[in-house]
Amino acid sequence: MKKSNKESDTMGTLIDWFKSRREASIIKETKEHAKKVYDSVYELDKTIKLFLDGKGTDVSKNIKKIDDLERECDSIRRKVMVELSKGELTPSVREDLAHLISRLDSVANNANATANRLGILSPDVLAPIADDLKKMSEITLKCVELLHKTIDLQLGETMDKVMESTMKINELEHDVDGINYEIKRKLINVKPAYSPYIAITVFDMVQAFEQISDFAEETADFIRIINVRS
Repeated sequence: MKKSNKESDTMGTLIDWFKSRREASIIKETKEHAKKVYDSVYELDKTIKLFLDGKGTDVSKNIKKIDDLERECDSIRRKVMVELSKGELTPSVREDLAHLISRLDSVANNANATANRLGILSPDVLAPIADDLKKMSEITLKCVELLHKTIDLQLGETMDKVMESTMKINELEHDVDGINYEIKRKLINVKPAYSPYIAITVFDMVQAFEQISDFAEETADFIRIINVRS
């Protein structure tokens, strides 16, 4: 059956679709996905601080929890993708929602990657950059928390609210970049120098950690684009 012009207009963009279909199951799944992504970064923040303070040298349980959250995110993402494949949405809404979920999922993937690499290191190895990592973790968590709130509360609201939130996410990501640069500078001058394997592991951990806010910013930028388009 052909949709009326009014219905087609309402479903024209993802933002408009969120406004008109607030109770749709796929919207609930998207918001749940955003919450699980935030939870994974929240748990990572706790784990890093406990680990660096020497209060959680055995972080296997914490890392397992982050891994479980990342798996839950993957499960929700797959469920949403199946819903999208049914073809009940307009092509523009389907494509935008797929891009949103994919970008958001990368945040949880990198939180899990950071935790896994942390688990094979020791606090003394990270001592030269411990304070920087704590600060990086604090700002990263704020960044992802704001992204979660933007998706949970602001999609479908006024453009000004969304624009304000996404711009703040950009600022937080820039702060993380600055800390990342400082960490790299310190790692070059670590004495005694790390063994090659430890150096690669630390580098990979820091890179994955920094990618969390990168993908949060990328998701926020995409939200801003579709918000302007609507």
